[in-house]
Amino acid sequence: MNMIMFWVTLFSLLTAHQPSEESPLPNLGSGFNSGLYINYDTSTLDIDGIFEFQANNGLFFEIWGNSQINSNASLNTSVGIIKKINSRLITVGGYSNYIDNNLINHEIFFGWSVNFFTAITFSSLEEGDLLFNHLGIIDINSLVSKLPFDLTFNGISSTELGEKGSDFFINFSKNFQSGLYLGYAFSRERYEDEQMKTLTYIKNGETFTKTQIISVPAKNFFNTLSLGITF
Repeated sequence: MNMIMFWVTLFSLLTAHQPSEESPLPNLGSGFNSGLYINYDTSTLDIDGIFEFQANNGLFFEIWGNSQINSNASLNTSVGIIKKINSRLITVGGYSNYIDNNLINHEIFFGWSVNFFTAITFSSLEEGDLLFNHLGIIDINSLVSKLPFDLTFNGISSTELGEKGSDFFINFSKNFQSGLYLGYAFSRERYEDEQMKTLTYIKNGETFTKTQIISVPAKNFFNTLSLGITF
């Protein structure tokens, strides 16, 4: 499965792998986190590695790597600053780049987290067009505090292959004191599919046809299991 939503992993602080039980924004304070995760769905097996450092003044740095079986590896780095405005509102902003198959994608991100809701906007320049992609997260644990696991609803709005669309995720996870991480995600996602297209053209008064394979966005439902360890 060749997913076209690689941008959502550009800021891995926001993914279900981040060992945070509430907001996907990094916790206030200084220190570092790291982890190694194996993710499996019906068609792929991939490995994620994450390292994050944060200073007392809110500056943070993160590096994230991903490798799929029988596929290329990718690398993401993020730098930014997180600021607590008051007891309920946290803001974040920074820069991220994503390297995949010798291609580099640069993005600026900014967002906020208030109570149970987090919103992040990613801005990038692609082929001369300024694109804005959006990520929204609802933290169910902030509404139902006695759940024995972490539960979030995620929604993505982005432009892929020239088309605006959306993706939805329901993420269940559990972090244990031993450092073990277990996760499950049910999602409806877009991905890059291939389609045969027949072209008809006229040359020197004669009609010709040519068949070629083109990339098109498609949608499907996915189940993903994650197993990891945090340090």
